[in-house]
Amino acid sequence: MQNLFEDFAPATKAQWLAQIEKELKGKSYESLFWQLGDGISVEPFYTREEMDETPQPIDFPAYSPVWKIGEDIAINTDTAAARKTLLEALEGGVNAPRLIVQNENWTGALEDVHLEMIELHLAGESGKIVADFKNYLDGQNLNPEKLKGAFHFDPDSAAPEKAVAFFKKWKDELPHFQLFTINGTIFWKGNEHIADELFQILEKAVQLLDALTDAGFPAEAIAPRIRFSIAIGVGYFAEMAKIRALKILWANVLEAYRVPDFSIFTEVHFAPAAYDENANTNMIRGTAMALCAAVAGADRITVLPSNALTGAPDNFSRRIARNVQHILQLESHIGKVTDPAAGSYFIEKLTAAFVEKVWERIQKL
Repeated sequence: MQNLFEDFAPATKAQWLAQIEKELKGKSYESLFWQLGDGISVEPFYTREEMDETPQPIDFPAYSPVWKIGEDIAINTDTAAARKTLLEALEGGVNAPRLIVQNENWTGALEDVHLEMIELHLAGESGKIVADFKNYLDGQNLNPEKLKGAFHFDPDSAAPEKAVAFFKKWKDELPHFQLFTINGTIFWKGNEHIADELFQILEKAVQLLDALTDAGFPAEAIAPRIRFSIAIGVGYFAEMAKIRALKILWANVLEAYRVPDFSIFTEVHFAPAAYDENANTNMIRGTAMALCAAVAGADRITVLPSNALTGAPDNFSRRIARNVQHILQLESHIGKVTDPAAGSYFIEKLTAAFVEKVWERIQKL
């Protein structure tokens, strides 16, 4: 087979820099650097010369590149309306809805929902929600062994005894539910503070691990019950590197705890600050952010409806938010590739910069 590239000599970084300096006409190459804060400076391009070794895809046990499609549904005083919205979402292709419970009689929203076919997420007053949910399962004669999901219980580092009691009570009752969600969305402050954001997220997770292992639970039993929920904005490459860095950093933490098989679950939401009042602009931004999260290897993605800031999302904006993910999965086939960003020197170097900066601080905990 003829090698079509044999007539083209590879260009070195020095050759690229010489051409760039010529094109800049007196401006310095350093003026093009991207300053991300936290002492991280990013060059506009990288080459194989700067890689210590050939980059490998981020691939962990139990990881699937086919992410779950999420949607947030509030259950307030009108449970019937919430049930209708939930069923429409499921019929529209959502397979990991999050119910934000604000109603004591919320379980009525689960009527006609085949729980064994979806991954159910529940947010609200966690202790009561879990008890209500378990009572609902018992009343419907549903086997918890056949169900999967997560509770968006964000443990309070100031009250570790609550996390210990919660884990002890429910770990066997709902064996395939993730009981803890480290809510990293509250730490999002944009591209300039990503390293600090990652540290705060992992600091909270390490505190949870310490509390539960100190109580006598093995780390390998705890790790699969923890999920990370993070926010991203419009900083496409930086946010992509952030998600990848979080996976690597958490793997490093679990390795330190001698967990044999790393279980890493990340879900991605959109920071409201990334949207404005123009719904059409938001559709484009939402698509780009969904692509960013998918390429970075998110396990679950919730696309913020385009009119979320100007009023309650309607049927149209919710449908478009779902279909963005359907297109990415069914037409772009991103979910058929493990770590599509692997091998991009720019993203690899950016990921490594976040990992190095944060791991230095994590080791001091």
